[in-house]
Amino acid sequence: MKTLLPLSTALIAAMATTQAHAVDIEVGYAYSATFDLTFEQIMQEFAKSHPDITVTFRATYENYEDATNTVLREAVANTLPDVSFQALNRQALLVERGIAKPLDAYIAAEPDFETDGYHKAMLDLSTFGGQIYGLPFSVSTPISFYNRDILEAAGVDTLPATWDEVIAACQLIKDKTDKEPLYWEWNISGNWLLQAAMWSQGVPMIKDGKLNMDNPEGLKALETARRSFATVA
Repeated sequence: MKTLLPLSTALIAAMATTQAHAVDIEVGYAYSATFDLTFEQIMQEFAKSHPDITVTFRATYENYEDATNTVLREAVANTLPDVSFQALNRQALLVERGIAKPLDAYIAAEPDFETDGYHKAMLDLSTFGGQIYGLPFSVSTPISFYNRDILEAAGVDTLPATWDEVIAACQLIKDKTDKEPLYWEWNISGNWLLQAAMWSQGVPMIKDGKLNMDNPEGLKALETARRSFATVA
């Protein structure tokens, strides 16, 4: 019987079997175009270090939504992979369903874990009930791009440094040019800019494994999003 075991997280969660010695393991991850080459390189080194372990990669998840939905179905059918890379914001669901299992015993058995580079802040994001359910693998950082020509055409001489200044600049672009003032990317996995609107106030979007927007900072973040969208409406 296989049970899910978050082995990597932050943008990733993983799973492992309850067998004492894994010789053949199956791995699932998302975004083939992004990670195929990475895993090819990792496997070259892994095979040298662990020649007794055979790794088989399952069909790549289309995205992190697909990754979680696939694992939920596989849990019902008892066909889980041994390791699965999941989005950071999906860990709590897998833990609550009893699909993910803690990694503390595995970590304790690793003599060099303290020097492997896993930052405590990242491990804390995968800690539930005092136990670690995932290890970080990759982290995405949202960034903003500006078109200086469009800003100058709208009369904006200084790059915006706050959300209020961003929105004011977008309004000027809307009023004075025929250009689209803003593109705000949104999807279930990421919500990067909404998270940025929270973090810029020093407040995390997720706290203790739960959505943390029922507060003044959350209201301000949503209001920032609303005002931003209004500049392109």
